[in-house]
Amino acid sequence: MQASIKTAKSEQRHPDPLDDRIKKQGIVLDLVASIDPKLWKFSGQYVGAAITFYAIKAKVQAWFKDRKWLEKNWRKEKAAQAELLTLVSGGTGSSVTPRPSFAALQELFKSKIKRAKKKPAAEDDDEEEEHEAEDYDEDDDDDAEEEEDACPSGCDLTLYEKVLALREKRADVDDAMGELNKAIEELRKAGERQTAKQRAIDKELAMTEQDTQQFQTYESLQAENKKLRQQFRDLHKQQNVLAMEKRQQQEAIARAQDRSEQLMRLKFGQLVDLEVLDRACDASSVDELLTRVKLREVEGERSLRQTRVKLCEVEGERSLRQTRVKLREVEGERSLRHCIPKSISLEKKTQ
Repeated sequence: MQASIKTAKSEQRHPDPLDDRIKKQGIVLDLVASIDPKLWKFSGQYVGAAITFYAIKAKVQAWFKDRKWLEKNWRKEKAAQAELLTLVSGGTGSSVTPRPSFAALQELFKSKIKRAKKKPAAEDDDEEEEHEAEDYDEDDDDDAEEEEDACPSGCDLTLYEKVLALREKRADVDDAMGELNKAIEELRKAGERQTAKQRAIDKELAMTEQDTQQFQTYESLQAENKKLRQQFRDLHKQQNVLAMEKRQQQEAIARAQDRSEQLMRLKFGQLVDLEVLDRACDASSVDELLTRVKLREVEGERSLRQTRVKLCEVEGERSLRQTRVKLREVEGERSLRHCIPKSISLEKKTQ
């Protein structure tokens, strides 16, 4: 008890080193909570177990660091034994002969006695009754031994009473050491439980983080798949447009061939092999003609593109006009709806 009071006072003087760790881990937990609620749950359990473990460890270290209390009890026990030897021997020194009742008094000093155990103030009455019943059951043998305690023959009654008083002091020291050992054992078990809990939480936290990473990977793959599907649809549309343009070019080439055949029949009266005609004609004039044809083709493509642009503009203007007409119709209907109630009310007033 004295050691716990000293530890509490020392904790009041010096702030707990766990406060800074709790604050830092609180900031980290805020970031984790914004990422994943499930991860926040296991992280909170992890920090709680870690704080409990460090608190238990600090208490155990406080028990072991309190050497003064242990040395005080040890000196009390040594003093009680020395006082017993002094009383029984009748003096000090190695030359003093022990009393005839030395063995009986020493056995009496070392024998166990029944003592009322102190109960904490916070315990309930039912728990106290249960503990008292257990104490009485456990101390049946001690009662028998206590009943057998008696002053040895040939021993002074005053000396006997002093030995009993020394035995009480020794019992006080034994009880204090027993409480200390019990507290240390409880702290050790609590530390083991907290360690096991912390390991379980670490395992669950690792599994949760793995699930979170898998989920994030799945989301990224799903987004990439969606992007690829959109690209495929765009390419398919582009392929359809190119196929349509190809058909248009083929139709234009077929019309040009028909026109060329018609011109050959009009000019020569029959179809003429163009290769033979090219050999017969001057090469320079053929090159000029080809150049002109290419220029005409370029001009035709340019005019075609301009026509398409104008067509798009005309369609846009037409849709805009249609929209304006519809808006005017809607506005007319609204104004008509507002005018009808007013005309009705005016007719009622005139009537």
